This record gives sequence, structure tokens and C-alpha cells, in this order.
Amino acid sequence: MTTHTPLKILALIVVSTLLSIPSSADSDMIETLKEKSIKMVMRSIGHEVLKNHDEFTSRVLPIEKQNERYQIDFESSLDLDPAKSPTTVGRFMVPEWSSHYLVETILDSSYEVVHSYEVSPALPPGKVACQGRILPEGKYTLYITLIDQTNSSFIGPLETG
Repeated sequence: MTTHTPLKILALIVVSTLLSIPSSADSDMIETLKEKSIKMVMRSIGHEVLKNHDEFTSRVLPIEKQNERYQIDFESSLDLDPAKSPTTVGRFMVPEWSSHYLVETILDSSYEVVHSYEVSPALPPGKVACQGRILPEGKYTLYITLIDQTNSSFIGPLETG
């Protein structure tokens, strides 16, 4: 039978405590995985936009991020229907990442916002301007800004198919 000295017991307590506290490396890894998952979802939103507009040959360009604003660029021109955007984006957004976000459609030739809407628990759902008006064919960029990105734990990639 072995005897445990107070020093050994203290060492066991310290080691088990250190093992139970996530390190900054673990935290960084979780944040990196979360960021990759969000970019994957943004790419899926882009592919769904193309599909909803019967565009099956164009591709979604690499997703860019500045602060909490994600940029979704398309390879070719589209004629966009603003009425489809809330359903498309809303299907992919998860409250664990943000329940408050802004979606902007920018016409690349003028860098002007041609359509935008905001989703927030404080706003009534379904209020989107310009529904029923198709935007003329052009090269568009979607920007999705996560306004209240939560700090909840990483939940893993979403099923997108």
C-alpha cells in the first residue's frame, strides 16, 4: 500500500486543475474552427444564391472577412431577386453565431448598396424592402455582417446539404 504525502496530493490537484482549464492554444484552435465553419456557411449561402437564380456554371469566389463582415463574391453576373435573400441567408444562419446580422447587396460597378436588410430579435420578422423587384443583371457582392456574434462554444459545422 502506498502512502500519499501532502506534496503528491497537491501535485495531483494542480495537474488535474491545469488539465481541466482550456489553454489559450485550445481556445485559439476552437476560434479557428469556428471561423472556418462560418466561412463554410457563407460559401454555402453563396452557392444557394447561385442555385436560386438558375446559375449552375458560375462559382463562389473565396470568402473574405473584415472584422465581423463577410464578403461573398460571385464569378459571373446575376440578376438578383431580393425576395429570395432572407430565406436563403436565414436557412444557414445559426443563433449560436449571431442572431443579429445585416445583409447588404453591393453593385460592383458603382460600389453602391442596392439592397439591404437587417435581422434582429428586436425587429419584426419578414420586413424586407424591394421584394418583388428583380435587380438588373450585374456583378454583385453580398456582405453579411454579424452584429452580435456570441461567445458560445463551438458547435461544429452545420449540415448544409
